[in-house]
Amino acid sequence: MEESLYCSYCDRADVFSRGALEITSQMTRKQRPSLALKIQNILGFKPLEKPRSFPENKNADYFIVDIELVDLREIVYILTEQLNSISHNQQIGYPLGNSVAVMLQSLIEDWLRFAQLKLERGEQNLNKNVG
Repeated sequence: MEESLYCSYCDRADVFSRGALEITSQMTRKQRPSLALKIQNILGFKPLEKPRSFPENKNADYFIVDIELVDLREIVYILTEQLNSISHNQQIGYPLGNSVAVMLQSLIEDWLRFAQLKLERGEQNLNKNVG
């Protein structure tokens, strides 16, 4: 694949890095194991083909993601709860690290961007119960 085409794919809202998917899976595992498994299963698919000029490194893999809006809503909810928990702990004197908060905020923004794309495409299946 040509480098410019690869980079344009990686910038899409429905394309996530291996790291983002692994962290999201870890963060959702306790509250929603079935959702964490769905995310983990994405990593079993073939990643985007990298340009020949890119080194072979599985940590640099990107995947096209296709999950339901209800799952996206749940991901954002869980990640936001965890971000709020970190913020609360920092306020009461338990410094858990700003880097974790920044990472969570970035993941939330990425998943929200993907949800916005799905809504723009007309995928309105968001009214299922969360739980």
